[in-house]
Amino acid sequence: RLWIWQEIVLANTSAIVQCGSKVADWYNVRRGLVVLRETTLPDARMRKGLMPNSVSSLPYTFSRTLKRYDNVCGLLRSTSHSSCEDPRDRIYALLSMFDHQLAERVLPDYTLTTAQVYEDFTLKFIQQYQSLALLQFCDLHLRKVDGPTWIADWTNTAVRPWQLVYASGLSNAESSLLQPGIIGVLGVRAGQVEAISDSNWIESKYPTTITEAFETIKIWYNTWLRNVPEGTPLEEFISAVRFGWVWERRRKGQSAKVYGEEFLKLIAGEPSEEELSCSEFIQDILRDEKMCNFFCTSLGQSGMGPIGTKPGK
Repeated sequence: RLWIWQEIVLANTSAIVQCGSKVADWYNVRRGLVVLRETTLPDARMRKGLMPNSVSSLPYTFSRTLKRYDNVCGLLRSTSHSSCEDPRDRIYALLSMFDHQLAERVLPDYTLTTAQVYEDFTLKFIQQYQSLALLQFCDLHLRKVDGPTWIADWTNTAVRPWQLVYASGLSNAESSLLQPGIIGVLGVRAGQVEAISDSNWIESKYPTTITEAFETIKIWYNTWLRNVPEGTPLEEFISAVRFGWVWERRRKGQSAKVYGEEFLKLIAGEPSEEELSCSEFIQDILRDEKMCNFFCTSLGQSGMGPIGTKPGK
């Protein structure tokens, strides 16, 4: 349930979890789940049945530092799997956990439609933080709510934000509401989407086995080969599908070169499910929940984007 998040986040460190007659400290339960999700396991199949990745974000909400837009986005992401009867509560149920300056701007009004609530929240968010970070939740393909396309649809629990690399640094966004439903923004054109993969990593088609996941990654790889200049280092593909979480870019995690060597060995043969389950590269991709599509630009760049990503015109 979505409303229970207040009980979890705002509770003190003595909170407990009770299941039948069994009782445990929530702190230890959460830490155990995070360890299972975030470490490389002997067999990737051991991940089956684990809680969604949102549990990994809880330490950031417990820190009581929800002062920045990225923390607000993290809370929205973490609660995306939780259910609520009224879709407007996707916003209202979280107000007590948001930065109080943002929360004071948003007044619960159940006479508004769901789309109006989401639009009001988006505009108040932009005004408070001078940030367009909420655009990362937008996906045209999975959209259900009726409203401007720059408003995220939080009624769809499949919505996921993308891991950002702060290409614009910490600069403020330049935007303004030109007229109802239309927002103007200032940006730099970095490229145009040229091709997308034939296989999406989408909830209804999410790989249920590590073999299916491997086949999906191979489709992404073939899309990359067809749309980048000959001789492009494999590390660029690896970095794209890992959202930049490689040693060469962030000085964290595994090296893209090591990942690449492992991947080439796998695609050179017909690896068994056991061999795939022992692959650190495949495990790391499976570990991070993704509702995404692989794409390449007209300039030979590659990356992961929303399911609704389409070639430009």
